[in-house]
Amino acid sequence: MSTRTLILILLTLESISAIAGGAMLMLDPSGGGIGLPLAFLKGTPFAHYFIPGLFLFLCNGVLGLITVAFTFKNAPIHPQLLFLQGCVLLGWLSIQLWLNPAFFLPHLHFPLFLISFLCIGYGSQRVFFAGKSK
Repeated sequence: MSTRTLILILLTLESISAIAGGAMLMLDPSGGGIGLPLAFLKGTPFAHYFIPGLFLFLCNGVLGLITVAFTFKNAPIHPQLLFLQGCVLLGWLSIQLWLNPAFFLPHLHFPLFLISFLCIGYGSQRVFFAGKSK
């Protein structure tokens, strides 16, 4: 399996999960619908999960699926989109863990960090090093 195929599979799964999770958080900002207590937001600028859900839905979900579509079609802009999506996902995870370190879930966060690093690495290799000889 190629790296591109692996990224397509993983990013598709992540994006669909982000759309579902983000929609559920926007529909029920208390987080109760998916078992997230409001206590997780203590010490953050958020009183409820609507804004994090919106960001999750749009930036990690919708942008992720757009990136998947452009990568699947091998559009000329797909490396830049992969790089951007990897940075967005890495930023989301970093801010989430910075605001609430107690929310670290290894079984959830390690695969997401892997996806972000794959997108950044694959995209940057094609954007910044394309056509350069070793």
